[in-house]
This record gives sequence, structure tokens and C-alpha cells, in this order.
Amino acid sequence: MSDATRPIYRMWWFWVAAVFVFLMIVGAMSGGSTPTNDSTSQEATTPIVNGEHLLGLTIDEVREEMGIPDDESTMDPTAQQLALGGTSTWTNQYTVSDHTIVLDFDMKSRQVTGFFIGTDEKDGITRDWKALLPLSGLSEDAQGYSIKPIGALKSPGFYTGVQATE
Repeated sequence: MSDATRPIYRMWWFWVAAVFVFLMIVGAMSGGSTPTNDSTSQEATTPIVNGEHLLGLTIDEVREEMGIPDDESTMDPTAQQLALGGTSTWTNQYTVSDHTIVLDFDMKSRQVTGFFIGTDEKDGITRDWKALLPLSGLSEDAQGYSIKPIGALKSPGFYTGVQATE
């Protein structure tokens, strides 16, 4: 049988072309390129808050900049809590870009005394606590505050976030 009378699907060049088209379709569906870590590294170096700046403010100034905390009912201690005493600090919690930000402040002076930034991992823990420093605007080398990782209770070697205190 001559090439002119054979069906097209029996010709060798048809199958070569079909495989080529199939590979092009699969390549297009998968995005066509390998993703790079540029977006991840860019995200990791862009602060979501300026923790060093927050440590120099009063809680009222923080609220002017960041708005109302996540739980408005616990913004300040109640009169009964103040009467009971026993503590001189209070906290306000914010959520910024899926990270929990907790600010400790002195109830008398209202000065922010501490700052915590949690990981945005779904399970709430991370091995790389130092990756949180650029997100928080904090630096291990800075003076005026100290930084420590906060370990996960039931997962040795994992951390829930980073705390800075004056």
C-alpha cells in the first residue's frame, strides 16, 4: 500500500507530531517554567510590621497606627481586674499577614514593653525562627531590646515565634 492510500494515523511522522503536541500541552498546563524562590525571599525580607518602632510607642499610639486589636473586649483590663492587681502588664493581639502580633504594655505608663511575632505556618510551628526577624523589623544585632525564640511546648527544635523585650 502506498503512502497516499494509507490512513494518516499509520504514518510515522503523524505519531512524532502527536507526541510533540502532547508534550507542548503538558508543558503549557504545568506553567512552562520552574518557580524560583525570588518571591519567597522577597516576602521574607519585607517587614510586615516595624517591631523596633512599636517598642518605642505607647499602646495608644500603636492603636492609632494599627487600629483596634483582634479582641476589642480585652483591649484594656476591666476595673475589677485592676482592683485585683497581681499584674502590671497587659497584652493586645493583632493579626497581620497571617502572623499573630502580640504587644505587651505596662498598664500604668501604657508603654509597649514587649513584642511577639508568630509564624504563619498552618501547624503554628517552624524550625527557622530567624526567618521571622526580617518580617518583624527586628534585628539580633540591635541594642535596646533582646530577642529570643519561643519554643513549641511539645515539639523540641520547633518554635512558635520570636519575642523581643526591652
